[in-house]
Amino acid sequence: MNKRIIKTVTDIMMTIGLFMLMAYPLTGNALHMWIGIAEFILFAVHNVLNYKWYRSIFKGKYTPVRIMYIITDVLTILSAIALFISAVILSDCFGLIIIRSGKAFGRVLHLLSAYWGFMFMSLHIGLHWNTVCSAAGRRIKTNTVYTLILRTASILIAVFGAYVFIKNDILSYMFLKKQFVNFNLLHGKAVFFAEHIAMSGLWIFISHYLSKIVKEKYRK
Repeated sequence: MNKRIIKTVTDIMMTIGLFMLMAYPLTGNALHMWIGIAEFILFAVHNVLNYKWYRSIFKGKYTPVRIMYIITDVLTILSAIALFISAVILSDCFGLIIIRSGKAFGRVLHLLSAYWGFMFMSLHIGLHWNTVCSAAGRRIKTNTVYTLILRTASILIAVFGAYVFIKNDILSYMFLKKQFVNFNLLHGKAVFFAEHIAMSGLWIFISHYLSKIVKEKYRK
C-alpha cells in the first residue's frame, strides 16, 4: 500500500478516535479504554511514518512559521504522552501500589491533557489544513462560488465552536476550576458530536489562518 495512503488513513482514524474519546459520557469506561488503546497505537504509527520530522527538528533555519509548527507539534506530543500516562494510572492495569495511590493525580492529569490535547491536536490539524485542501482540490473542481461557500461555512463553524466553547465553560476544565465534566446529554449524540466538531473547527480555523498571516508577514 502507498505510504501516502497509509498516512491519510491513519490521520483520518486518529481524528475519528479523538472525537470518540471526547464522547466518554456516551461510550462508557470499557469502550473508552479500548478506543484509547487504538488511538495510542495510531499515534505511534503516525509518529513512525513522520520520523523525518524528528531528524530535521534541530536542522535548518527557525523562521516564525517553523517555530509555530514546532511548538504546536511538541505540545501535541506531550499532551498525548500525558494522556497515556494518566490512562495507565487510572486503569490500574499493572496493579502497583504507587499507581493506586496516585489515582487522584491521574484523574486530574487526564482531564487536563484531554482538553488541552483536544485543542493542541486541532491546532496541529489546522497548521496542515493546506494539505487537506490541496488533496480535496485535486478531486473537486473549484471555482469562486464554491470557495466562497466553503469559507463562509468555515467561519460559521468557527463562530458556533466559540459559542459552544463558552457555553460549556471549557476553560473551567482546562484550568481546573471544575474537575468533573458536566455535559447536557439530553440533546442526544448528534448534538454532542456536532458541538465537539465545531470546537475543533474553531481551533483549526485559528491556526490555519494565523499561520497564513505569519507567512505573509514573514515574506515581507
